[in-house]
Amino acid sequence: MAQFHFPSHQEPQPVKVTILYWVLNRPEPGSAYARHCHPFWQIEIVQAGEPVLEAESGSTTLRRDDMVFIPPYVEHCLRYPAEGIAYCSVKCEVEGVESRESMVRFVKLTDFPHLRRVLEGFLGNIREVTPDKLIIATSLIAAILTIQYASSSPAEPDMRLRRLVQDQINQNSGARLDAEEIARRLGYSRNHLSMLFHRETGETLKSFIDHAVCRNAEKLIRYSAMNISEIGDALNFHSIYSFSRFFKRIKGISPVDFRRQALDSEGIEIQET
Repeated sequence: MAQFHFPSHQEPQPVKVTILYWVLNRPEPGSAYARHCHPFWQIEIVQAGEPVLEAESGSTTLRRDDMVFIPPYVEHCLRYPAEGIAYCSVKCEVEGVESRESMVRFVKLTDFPHLRRVLEGFLGNIREVTPDKLIIATSLIAAILTIQYASSSPAEPDMRLRRLVQDQINQNSGARLDAEEIARRLGYSRNHLSMLFHRETGETLKSFIDHAVCRNAEKLIRYSAMNISEIGDALNFHSIYSFSRFFKRIKGISPVDFRRQALDSEGIEIQET
């Protein structure tokens, strides 16, 4: 699928990370940590199996390549219901994240393939910790934290969730994401995030996601050289028909007609294939 950059209206400021220690865990099946909290950040990187995280936002089953950020003083526990679970646990101090952003956040490392390979290389072997590995691993974790949490200026209450949801869509190359997947990445259940989003913005979560994806579709239709089928595929639609129905429902006009009108206004002729 083609990759595109849809910049947000705010550029984040970087955060600073100091790794305290990390450890590779292969817990016994059926074991669990008691519910607890601590004054430092905890980062879990799942390498195999399906551990279960219980936090303030509810219970979430983690899967391979899930990366979870748990801020200080957030009560949580991890349960290991089956064999074959392996994960890397990193404890660190973080500067540059405001308390208003202190919520559990989920990242899918498959969305960052280059970071995934490097992180696995540096954090995957506890017996080969060197100063250069520590510096690089710290920088990579700081980069992901910056993407997930940092903001250039305080957001109004009704803009915070808008920005967080929009950032998830941007990180997915502007393509359509299911509301349940966005909620999971942000550390909520779908119902809880939908309730908070509507309460803070007056708009439904589904409507916001649909309109955000539609705005990205408009940019590609207007400015890219791809045909409509390729644009639908890039935005994660199963067929040109589902994409066309989606676009017309939001805009009241088909993608082909939208492109034709946009190009006609600039005096350009096009033949859509």
